[in-house]
Amino acid sequence: MILTVDRFSPHARALRAHFDERFADPRRADGGRFVWDYWHVPGQYTQLRTPAWELFPRQRYQAFHQALVWWGRRTLGCHDVSPPWLSAYVDGCGQQLHADVPHGPFAFVFSLTRFPTPHFSGGETILLKDRVLDWWSGSEASAFHEADELLHAVEPRFNRLVVFDPRIPHGVREVR
Repeated sequence: MILTVDRFSPHARALRAHFDERFADPRRADGGRFVWDYWHVPGQYTQLRTPAWELFPRQRYQAFHQALVWWGRRTLGCHDVSPPWLSAYVDGCGQQLHADVPHGPFAFVFSLTRFPTPHFSGGETILLKDRVLDWWSGSEASAFHEADELLHAVEPRFNRLVVFDPRIPHGVREVR
Protein backbone atom coordinates (compact mmCIF):
# COMPACT_ATOMS: atom_id res chain seq x y z
CA MET A 1 0.00 0.00 0.00
CA ILE A 2 1.24 3.46 -0.96
CA LEU A 3 -1.01 6.41 -0.18
CA THR A 4 -0.19 9.84 -1.63
CA VAL A 5 -2.02 12.93 -0.40
CA ASP A 6 -1.33 16.24 -2.14
CA ARG A 7 -2.11 19.55 -0.39
CA PHE A 8 -2.02 17.64 2.88
CA SER A 9 -1.48 20.32 5.50
CA PRO A 10 -2.59 23.93 6.00
CA HIS A 11 0.61 24.27 8.08
CA ALA A 12 3.01 23.55 5.20
CA ARG A 13 3.47 27.17 4.08
CA ALA A 14 4.24 28.38 7.62
CA LEU A 15 6.74 25.54 8.16
CA ARG A 16 8.49 26.26 4.86
CA ALA A 17 8.49 30.02 5.53
CA HIS A 18 10.20 29.44 8.87
CA PHE A 19 12.77 27.17 7.24
CA ASP A 20 13.49 29.75 4.51
CA GLU A 21 13.73 32.58 7.03
CA ARG A 22 16.02 30.65 9.35
CA PHE A 23 18.50 29.82 6.58
CA ALA A 24 18.11 32.93 4.40
CA ASP A 25 21.44 34.50 5.35
CA PRO A 26 24.24 31.95 4.88
CA ARG A 27 26.64 34.23 6.78
CA ARG A 28 24.52 34.38 9.92
CA ALA A 29 26.09 32.10 12.51
CA ASP A 30 23.78 31.57 15.44
CA GLY A 31 22.87 28.45 17.38
CA GLY A 32 19.55 28.11 15.56
CA ARG A 33 21.37 27.17 12.36
CA PHE A 34 23.41 24.34 13.90
CA VAL A 35 20.74 21.70 14.25
CA TRP A 36 21.75 19.39 11.40
CA ASP A 37 23.34 15.98 11.83
CA TYR A 38 25.30 14.87 8.76
CA TRP A 39 24.22 11.24 8.68
CA HIS A 40 26.54 9.25 6.48
CA VAL A 41 26.67 5.47 6.46
CA PRO A 42 28.86 4.55 3.46
CA GLY A 43 26.88 2.87 0.72
CA GLN A 44 23.56 3.35 2.54
CA TYR A 45 22.62 6.85 3.80
CA THR A 46 23.89 10.35 3.13
CA GLN A 47 21.69 13.20 4.32
CA LEU A 48 21.32 16.06 6.75
CA ARG A 49 18.75 15.32 9.45
CA THR A 50 17.29 16.81 12.61
CA PRO A 51 14.29 16.19 14.81
CA ALA A 52 11.59 18.49 13.41
CA TRP A 53 10.81 19.85 16.89
CA GLU A 54 14.40 21.18 17.04
CA LEU A 55 14.00 23.28 13.90
CA PHE A 56 10.49 24.72 14.00
CA PRO A 57 8.92 26.98 16.61
CA ARG A 58 7.00 24.91 19.16
CA GLN A 59 3.55 26.19 18.17
CA ARG A 60 4.07 25.56 14.43
CA TYR A 61 5.54 22.13 15.03
CA GLN A 62 2.80 21.07 17.44
CA ALA A 63 0.04 22.26 15.08
CA PHE A 64 1.46 20.14 12.25
CA HIS A 65 2.14 17.12 14.48
CA GLN A 66 -1.36 17.21 15.98
CA ALA A 67 -2.95 17.46 12.51
CA LEU A 68 -0.86 14.49 11.35
CA VAL A 69 -1.89 12.45 14.39
CA TRP A 70 -5.60 13.17 13.87
CA TRP A 71 -5.33 12.39 10.15
CA GLY A 72 -3.63 9.08 11.02
CA ARG A 73 -6.37 8.22 13.49
CA ARG A 74 -9.19 8.99 11.05
CA THR A 75 -7.60 7.55 7.93
CA LEU A 76 -5.31 4.73 9.07
CA GLY A 77 -6.64 3.80 12.48
CA CYS A 78 -3.31 4.69 14.14
CA HIS A 79 -3.33 5.99 17.68
CA ASP A 80 -0.20 8.14 17.33
CA VAL A 81 2.87 8.86 15.21
CA SER A 82 6.50 8.94 16.20
CA PRO A 83 7.91 12.47 16.35
CA PRO A 84 8.93 13.38 12.78
CA TRP A 85 12.48 13.91 11.64
CA LEU A 86 13.37 16.48 9.02
CA SER A 87 15.80 15.48 6.27
CA ALA A 88 17.62 17.76 3.86
CA TYR A 89 19.18 16.34 0.73
CA VAL A 90 21.87 18.39 -0.99
CA ASP A 91 24.09 17.41 -3.91
CA GLY A 92 25.16 13.78 -3.55
CA CYS A 93 22.70 12.91 -0.76
CA GLY A 94 20.26 10.00 -0.92
CA GLN A 95 19.27 6.74 0.73
CA GLN A 96 19.74 3.25 -0.62
CA LEU A 97 16.95 0.72 -0.26
CA HIS A 98 16.15 -0.22 3.33
CA ALA A 99 13.16 -1.16 5.48
CA ASP A 100 12.01 0.49 8.72
CA VAL A 101 10.36 -2.56 10.25
CA PRO A 102 10.64 -1.72 13.98
CA HIS A 103 9.10 1.76 13.68
CA GLY A 104 5.41 0.84 13.46
CA PRO A 105 2.77 -0.14 10.91
CA PHE A 106 3.19 2.94 8.67
CA ALA A 107 6.03 5.12 7.47
CA PHE A 108 5.55 8.57 5.99
CA VAL A 109 7.32 11.26 4.04
CA PHE A 110 6.01 14.83 4.14
CA SER A 111 7.67 17.13 1.63
CA LEU A 112 8.43 20.82 2.07
CA THR A 113 10.35 20.84 -1.22
CA ARG A 114 9.66 24.00 -3.21
CA PHE A 115 7.97 23.45 -6.55
CA PRO A 116 7.18 23.86 -9.43
CA THR A 117 10.74 24.83 -10.37
CA PRO A 118 13.21 22.50 -8.71
CA HIS A 119 16.85 23.29 -9.25
CA PHE A 120 17.90 19.70 -8.82
CA SER A 121 17.25 16.18 -10.00
CA GLY A 122 16.54 13.17 -7.80
CA GLY A 123 15.00 13.24 -4.36
CA GLU A 124 12.15 10.91 -5.26
CA THR A 125 11.00 8.43 -2.63
CA ILE A 126 11.49 5.03 -4.25
CA LEU A 127 9.70 1.88 -3.14
CA LEU A 128 9.94 -1.66 -4.48
CA LYS A 129 6.79 -2.71 -6.32
CA ASP A 130 4.78 -5.64 -4.99
CA ARG A 131 5.74 -7.83 -7.95
CA VAL A 132 9.41 -7.56 -6.98
CA LEU A 133 8.62 -8.67 -3.45
CA ASP A 134 6.99 -11.79 -4.93
CA TRP A 135 9.42 -12.05 -7.85
CA TRP A 136 9.38 -15.73 -8.74
CA SER A 137 5.63 -16.17 -8.95
CA GLY A 138 4.99 -13.07 -11.08
CA SER A 139 8.07 -12.59 -13.24
CA GLU A 140 8.03 -13.27 -16.95
CA ALA A 141 11.27 -14.72 -18.28
CA SER A 142 11.02 -12.80 -21.57
CA ALA A 143 10.15 -9.38 -20.06
CA PHE A 144 12.54 -6.52 -19.50
CA HIS A 145 13.02 -5.69 -15.85
CA GLU A 146 14.22 -2.12 -15.55
CA ALA A 147 13.77 0.52 -12.84
CA ASP A 148 10.32 1.71 -13.96
CA GLU A 149 8.95 -1.83 -13.76
CA LEU A 150 10.62 -2.54 -10.41
CA LEU A 151 10.22 0.69 -8.46
CA HIS A 152 7.55 3.23 -7.60
CA ALA A 153 9.08 6.71 -7.67
CA VAL A 154 7.16 9.43 -5.84
CA GLU A 155 8.19 12.99 -6.67
CA PRO A 156 8.95 15.27 -3.69
CA ARG A 157 6.22 17.88 -4.19
CA PHE A 158 5.50 20.66 -1.74
CA ASN A 159 2.86 19.71 0.86
CA ARG A 160 2.71 16.07 -0.29
CA LEU A 161 2.30 13.27 2.24
CA VAL A 162 3.32 9.76 1.22
CA VAL A 163 2.36 6.90 3.55
CA PHE A 164 3.47 3.30 3.08
CA ASP A 165 4.14 0.02 4.83
CA PRO A 166 7.65 0.42 6.35
CA ARG A 167 8.46 -3.22 5.52
CA ILE A 168 8.55 -2.27 1.81
CA PRO A 169 12.17 -1.63 0.86
CA HIS A 170 12.39 2.09 0.12
CA GLY A 171 14.93 4.86 -0.27
CA VAL A 172 15.57 8.30 -1.75
CA ARG A 173 17.12 8.80 -5.19
CA GLU A 174 20.42 10.65 -5.07
CA VAL A 175 20.03 14.41 -5.41
CA ARG A 176 22.05 16.33 -8.01
